[in-house]
Amino acid sequence: MCTLVRVHYSLSFLKSFLDGICCWDWLISFRTEYRLIWKANWTPIKFVYTFCRYWVILITPYVLWCFCVDHSLSTCQRVYRSPVILAMWNQLSAECILLIRTYAFFGRDKRLLAVLCAMLLGVTVYQLYVGVNRMLPLPFVSGNEGPCFPMSIPGQADILGFFVAPFCFDTLITVATLGKAFSMRRRNGPSSRLVTLFLREGIFYFILISIANLVNGAFYFQPKADMSAIMIPLSVLLSPLLACRLVRLLIIATRPR
Repeated sequence: MCTLVRVHYSLSFLKSFLDGICCWDWLISFRTEYRLIWKANWTPIKFVYTFCRYWVILITPYVLWCFCVDHSLSTCQRVYRSPVILAMWNQLSAECILLIRTYAFFGRDKRLLAVLCAMLLGVTVYQLYVGVNRMLPLPFVSGNEGPCFPMSIPGQADILGFFVAPFCFDTLITVATLGKAFSMRRRNGPSSRLVTLFLREGIFYFILISIANLVNGAFYFQPKADMSAIMIPLSVLLSPLLACRLVRLLIIATRPR
């Protein structure tokens, strides 16, 4: 019982802490964002950036309400899936940014775009399936009220796949990008500042998000169901923050000095 109480408080604290970081990042970078994004014409990357940046802020009050406020059992049975289903779009919008940037890096190859879109569609469908059908409400610590947390179905590994699927997508994009960069370097000599920035930030993003997704998968695969959801905020909030940072840095790198 004491362990379960600590898990509930830890998850609520981690979610609140990471939401605070996202809002802080938005505040300190708003002037740069206004100059680089809002004053620019509407393009696919601006649309995806806007969704990626503001969807997480928009849903934060509701997710905090689900995770940090005590609810009745009937309420939790209705809403426990919704935070995961809403928050998955944070991660998928970040994947869309990587998709668009990879498409541009490969010279706008339409065949590559089709393959990447099909892969991301597969990730989206699978995550929706898991969010709708493969989760259970985590039991309350005590009494008839408590926060609404999801947990995996005992003995099932579907939620492990929820985090492994975007990890596989990120891995394929990163490997393809590195292969393309090394090929360009052999043909053309040292990489440009833009290519170097894309690779450095892309690898930085890949390492951090991969660690978050794998840790999440490990927590859902371990036998203690009460600890399964504790790292969800790390994946769903870190991805959009880093992806938006990548967009701003790449725009700055393409502008004349």
